[in-house]
Amino acid sequence: MVRLLLLTLGWLLTNFVGCGQSVDCSTIGFEEGSFQGWERWTGKMSPYIFPLYYKLEPGSNYLRDGQPGHIITNLSDGYDPNVREKISVVAPGSQHSVRIGDLEPGGYIAQLRTTSVVPTEKPLLRYQFAVVLQNPNHQPDHQPGFSLVIRTVNGDTISCGSYEAIATNQTAGFTYQQDDNLFERLLYRDWTAHVLDLRAYAGQSLSLEVTAHDCVEGGHFGYAYFDMQCLEVSPEAISVCTEQGSFIQLAAPVGFDRHRWSTGDTTATILVRPQPGDTYWVDVESRSVLNPACTTTLRLTYQVNQFPIPTTRQVTLCAGESYHLGDSTYTKSGTYRNVFSRPPLCDSIIITELTVLPIVRSTQQVTLCQGSQLVVGDSTYRTTGTYETRIHRAAPLCDSLVTTHLVISQLNSNPLRDTLVMQGDSIQLIASNFIGTGYVYSWSPKDGLSCPSCAKTWAKPAQTTQYQVTINDPAINCNTSYNLNVAVIPCALAIPNAFTPNGDGLNDTFSVIINPCRGRLRQLTIYNRWGQVVFHQTITSVSDKLLEWDGTYLGVLAHTGVYSYQLTVESTTGNVSSHSGALTLIH
Repeated sequence: MVRLLLLTLGWLLTNFVGCGQSVDCSTIGFEEGSFQGWERWTGKMSPYIFPLYYKLEPGSNYLRDGQPGHIITNLSDGYDPNVREKISVVAPGSQHSVRIGDLEPGGYIAQLRTTSVVPTEKPLLRYQFAVVLQNPNHQPDHQPGFSLVIRTVNGDTISCGSYEAIATNQTAGFTYQQDDNLFERLLYRDWTAHVLDLRAYAGQSLSLEVTAHDCVEGGHFGYAYFDMQCLEVSPEAISVCTEQGSFIQLAAPVGFDRHRWSTGDTTATILVRPQPGDTYWVDVESRSVLNPACTTTLRLTYQVNQFPIPTTRQVTLCAGESYHLGDSTYTKSGTYRNVFSRPPLCDSIIITELTVLPIVRSTQQVTLCQGSQLVVGDSTYRTTGTYETRIHRAAPLCDSLVTTHLVISQLNSNPLRDTLVMQGDSIQLIASNFIGTGYVYSWSPKDGLSCPSCAKTWAKPAQTTQYQVTINDPAINCNTSYNLNVAVIPCALAIPNAFTPNGDGLNDTFSVIINPCRGRLRQLTIYNRWGQVVFHQTITSVSDKLLEWDGTYLGVLAHTGVYSYQLTVESTTGNVSSHSGALTLIH
């Protein structure tokens, strides 16, 4: 009673700050993984704080070392680390709970507070806790402890709304951990549940306060795990309003220790085959292990509504598609039955006859020439490879899946080079630098060609002409084309006006070329500036068409300067003419 008085006085003092937050049934049990609606308080225990042994301040972390005094626990967190018996850190049937206090000594106190309006539809409150305390054998009001208090707005503790445990040998329901130090023996209580009947407080606001603390001297720890849940005051039909003649399962609310149904069953759930309008009841009892006088006993009733008529649907899908109905997803042909709960109305039953049509699959082998492209559905392919293309088709048709093995072929070739020819001469055009056999050639224009369909052909163009050769490979039905420009040099003498006999291979000689249409060269004489002959050449053969001076005189390279020349030409009619001019020799 001393401990409870101290904690009560502490609550009254700190309550001047006000319990500003509130919870409802959706957040009272921390199932959202948060402290929504709960106030968190932490403080320091000490025998030197007057008039109480502790002081609380808002916040979740202890001021001295910053450790959290409140932690949301998850199923994946496993078991308590200090108790060798496996005690889950989450209450049975929950996804999350809360740990109040930390795992180490330090003289700390942690508290959770909130207010909640008791809902008419769920006026039963189920609370669960597990407690871990060290027993240092201090005087009782200095020991680690845990407490739970539920009060009205006037500050009055409701009937059966309080519980307190401190670490002493007389603490009922706790177990000693064997082989612990005699002065630090660990006491623990596994998850304990109790249901409070709050129907008398329906619509009223109640305050809840949960506290765990270390010993006052600060050398021994105490902490607890806690959870809450709102419950309805009627059985739950797990399969509601099923077809007439079939079974339904009724389940009493969780948290009760004893059950007695109108059918005589004493289990938490029963199977019945009802008629419309049938009523079932169950007497439930939650025996408080904390206080035998706080046992909760209720009679809960359930009435069967009318039975539904199943609705049948016929659905057709294509392979790879899914049909969603409620929380169910179907991908295979078959007949499926779904029941949809509509409290307080009867369930809806939908029977789905699902047919899944296969996708039409096809494979094609395609060879294209380089530069070509293949269009399949919405896709375009230009390189060699294997491709899968889905071709979408409007319902009720299913998509097609086309697998394409594409090969892009090309002719192995080198480009042709432009060339020139003297007017009246012929020139050979060659396209045989293509690597491969069986090619078909086609030249254009064909006029003046010796063989328009050969890899090599002679051309005698009258004027500059662009020829095109098209090469076809019948084996892959691919074509490629190249252009070749043949420039025709007019019927004239080609006489340079300078040359550089320096041995670099470029313009090393003074060369005179005559187009056969002008006749032939007969004689070339070159003079220096004093009129001295430095070069003389006469052509006697009709096949010679070139007069050429290498820039030397008497075997020695002539000096840089301007030289004059005289050239004799015999025309195709036998007439002889002379041409003179100047040329420059540059070293």
